[in-house]
Amino acid sequence: MRKDLAQQRAWQIDLFRGLALVMIFINHVPDNPLVVLTSANYGFSDAAEAFVLMAGIAAGLVFWRKTEAEGTAGTLARAWKRAFELYSAHLLIILLAAAFVAWVATKEGDPRLLGWVGLGPLFDDTATALIATVLLGHQPNYLDILPLYITLLLLVPVMLPLAGRAPLLLLGLSGAVWAGVNLLAWNAPTFPSEGGWMFNPLAWQFLFAI
Repeated sequence: MRKDLAQQRAWQIDLFRGLALVMIFINHVPDNPLVVLTSANYGFSDAAEAFVLMAGIAAGLVFWRKTEAEGTAGTLARAWKRAFELYSAHLLIILLAAAFVAWVATKEGDPRLLGWVGLGPLFDDTATALIATVLLGHQPNYLDILPLYITLLLLVPVMLPLAGRAPLLLLGLSGAVWAGVNLLAWNAPTFPSEGGWMFNPLAWQFLFAI
């Protein structure tokens, strides 16, 4: 009964995560009349916050069952395996995007197009940008959500035992890190461009932990 209930909840969460992704897509299309129907127009958050919150719930349901069946080591292996799969997909997407941009710039004879969606560093200083991309230090525009999710999955083996044994401690520690972000401007650095992650993992981890 408990397993069936967990599966039902996971199915519902996946449905609403899908709706959140649709709303995120709509919000990124300029002059889209459907934008008035998205959650960004109501309350103090938008679909991105909803997606990360539900991702945390789904991860808790899935990996908690893995922990009960396979122990902490099994959870660590599966969470990090999933993170590596997403990491590989992230690198492949950037490679394909860079190839497409290079093709368009060559076809149009306009080198300015090489800077589209923040891909410029890959063509201006390829060696440095490649290292930064592999280390998640360089994140082109619109391709910065997967690094956040990858980081959160890497934290699952740390968060999950605390969630099971001392949930208030987990929320207290996670909330303290979130407060530090707001008070002290903590963030993961980006390079070669100066700055920090668009989706700051030190801030967004609080929603995931909740």
